[in-house]
Amino acid sequence: MYKYKLVFAICAIFLGITLFGHCKNPGSTDKAQAIVDASIKAHGSKIFDRSVVQFKFRDRNYKSSRLDGKFNYSRFWDSLGTVTHDEFSNTGFIRHVGQTMVNLDSKKLDAYTNSVNAVFYFFALPFNLNDPAVIKEYLGEVIIMDKKYDKVKVTFKPNEGDKMIHNDTYVYWFNQDDHMLDFLAYDYTEPDEKGLRFRQAINRRNINGLVVQDYINFKPKNDSIPMPVANLDEAWAGNQLQELSNIINELVKVTKK
Repeated sequence: MYKYKLVFAICAIFLGITLFGHCKNPGSTDKAQAIVDASIKAHGSKIFDRSVVQFKFRDRNYKSSRLDGKFNYSRFWDSLGTVTHDEFSNTGFIRHVGQTMVNLDSKKLDAYTNSVNAVFYFFALPFNLNDPAVIKEYLGEVIIMDKKYDKVKVTFKPNEGDKMIHNDTYVYWFNQDDHMLDFLAYDYTEPDEKGLRFRQAINRRNINGLVVQDYINFKPKNDSIPMPVANLDEAWAGNQLQELSNIINELVKVTKK
């Protein structure tokens, strides 16, 4: 586990003391793009688009098969001897329970699609940060335990043709030395819930050229206090977040096509 703690805020004055953070071309999309491109290269993420990836997350098995943008994401699990198999691809989403295809209403269809897509989205980071729907913005530089990080904000263009939730905001912290994605944060809004999450990368390993990492998942200790998602690094450093869960990908296998 990383032992990073944030030692100063980005472009801020704290308790009357000017800290040593500074911004370099904040708001620049070109700089944000260059940072993301460097991280995708460092993580070997392009391999994800030309490979079969299998892993276990919690009690379910996942499999991704991609080739030049065409994808098939699936998950399956056994419940009392009956296998449920979800499959999400360029052509849509289907669910089988045993040998029977299940008819889903629009609410369940969207929920299951987003659920499957989210697992692969986080697993493959930073691969997805160059998707056409992504809008990137450079927020500046911060230092976390004597290491320099570039901070990039991501929002999404609306697209009725896919199932992504476009009103969420993500923030990513990229290590300037090795271009690794060490931290990320996001806000989310669902019909019956909204909140903030901050993740710290752990257990980084290289599997057949693809860098895979797990995360410690944090949330605010007090959900009633408004907090910008871009400031969650400061909240983490100020002990305002609590550990919620661990995001652990097990039995990872990467087979290149």
